[in-house]
Parts: sequence; C-alpha cells; structure tokens
Amino acid sequence: MERGQSEQRARRRQSPFRDFSLLALLVALFIYIAIDRLWELRLAAERSHVTWMVGSMQTALSTTVLARIASGRIQTLSQLGSSNPFHLMTNLPPTYLGELDSPPLESIPGKSWYFDRDSGELLYRIQFEDSFPAIFTAEPLIHFSIQFEYQDVDGDGRYDPLIDLFSNIELVSSHR
Repeated sequence: MERGQSEQRARRRQSPFRDFSLLALLVALFIYIAIDRLWELRLAAERSHVTWMVGSMQTALSTTVLARIASGRIQTLSQLGSSNPFHLMTNLPPTYLGELDSPPLESIPGKSWYFDRDSGELLYRIQFEDSFPAIFTAEPLIHFSIQFEYQDVDGDGRYDPLIDLFSNIELVSSHR
C-alpha cells in the first residue's frame, strides 16, 4: 500500500511542472500567432494608406479637370500632365515631404510621399517591402505621374485644344 501512495505523491509532484510547461507552450504559441497577425495588419495598413491616397489624388484631379472644362479653360488641361498631384488637394497628409530634387533614397523615411522635381514624378517610399511584393524591384519606391491623353488630330505631337481632342487624364503608377 505504501508503494502505491508514494507513486501517487511522486505523480502529484511532477504534475505541476508538466502542467506549467504545457501552459508555457500554449502561451508561446498564442504570442507567435498574435505577432504574425499584427505584422499582417501592418502590411495591410500600408497598402490601404497608399490606395486611399491615390484615390484622393485621383478625385482631386478629376474635380480640377471638370472645373476647368466647365469654366471654358480646357486649354489648360495639358499643364496638369507635368504637375504635382498634391497641389490639387486641399489637405496634405503629414507624410508628404514636399517637392525635392532627386534626394538620396536613404534620406527619405518609410511611408513618405514626395514630388521629385527632376523627374516630374510623385514618389512613395515603401516602409514595409512585404506590403507590395508584386511591384517591389530594386528600390522601395512607387512612382506616380499624371498622364494626359489626347487624340493628335493634326499629327504635330503637341496638344492644341482648338484642334486636338482631349480624351483622358489620370494618375498612373509606373514600376521600375
């Protein structure tokens, strides 16, 4: 009888350590899953930020185009093709750095927008490269520009609002 009781006591003494190690394993697994989910949320937040900003700029561009057409200033539409899309917005985001002259990439913080005067492009500095795996190439930047499209009726390669036909203007991204 004493032998059976001593085995039970030994099992009771080992049981808390086994239970604790099982609990520690479950907590570690929960932490791992939570961190993985949080990382995915950070990536999704950056993608959403870019999508929202591009939509806002496209809306501002469309509003500007419609206002110019309605006021009879269609001849000024081609000027938008080389302009900074942020100039069309009433509220600038805090992540917009302004107009810069080809700054070194390492000087631009992640999740920032800036207009490169040298290239005439709006650039977004990607913070988390995993956010945009399909477009990430040699540099963590997304390039945007306003594309002005028209039908060149007279074939001279220049937009003349009295002759040529305006067809579209939009903010487009280009991947390099």
